[in-house]
Amino acid sequence: MVIFLSLCLRGQDAPTAPSFAVASVKLSASPDAQSLMRIQSLEGRIMIQNQNLRDILVEAYRLKDFQIIGPRWLTTDRYDISAPKPTGLTRLQVRVLLQRLLSERFQLVTHFSSQTMKVYELTSIGAETKLEKAKGTSSSFRMLWGELTGENASLSEFADVLSTFLDRPVVDHTKIAGTYNISLRWMPDEVQAGLLANVLGTSPEEGRSGASSPGSAESPPSLFVALGEQLKLKLRPGRAAIETLVIDSGNRIPSEN
Repeated sequence: MVIFLSLCLRGQDAPTAPSFAVASVKLSASPDAQSLMRIQSLEGRIMIQNQNLRDILVEAYRLKDFQIIGPRWLTTDRYDISAPKPTGLTRLQVRVLLQRLLSERFQLVTHFSSQTMKVYELTSIGAETKLEKAKGTSSSFRMLWGELTGENASLSEFADVLSTFLDRPVVDHTKIAGTYNISLRWMPDEVQAGLLANVLGTSPEEGRSGASSPGSAESPPSLFVALGEQLKLKLRPGRAAIETLVIDSGNRIPSEN
């Protein structure tokens, strides 16, 4: 499976968007049913099935799960959301609509806060890296199992994408400006495999089935080794202030449609 990761601004900075004319938000009737998160569907509808509220907030605000702080029920209860999208909206405006819908139906009281936490610092090895200078303007990433390709991406954006499948945030400390075309191939470890499976909507077993067997001649290195060999970059442990979305209060049962 392939996933395209587009980098965007926070919803608060988006142009004003209209509200959903009609939207259904309810507790999932079958908690064991298949999960679905379709925000940018071609059918013109937002469809979310059997998802916990933390994961929905992560999608709505384009944050990572470690950036959501709130009550336990954010991860235990599951919900279904369905709503037709107004036409002519940008991706960012659609996410702003979803933010408003969640705030209204769950009566969420939130604020952004800076929290000091463990991070990985992305740094360069030596004076030169193995990065290809880009000439475009639009940043995007394409991810496969153990493979990551970026186009016109800054190293800050690259660090942000690395955060999606590591056990802590990644902060850019390279001090390297500009945008680059980036290609990275590695063998995910157990922690990375679980997080990658969640990003790609698959299972660790399915992901590994298409990868080379560990120890074979074609087996790629670990992520930490691959960063050094392929890009002349490295990750080192550190601590940093990370922006988080704090859920001060809310209702576990959403208001009626």
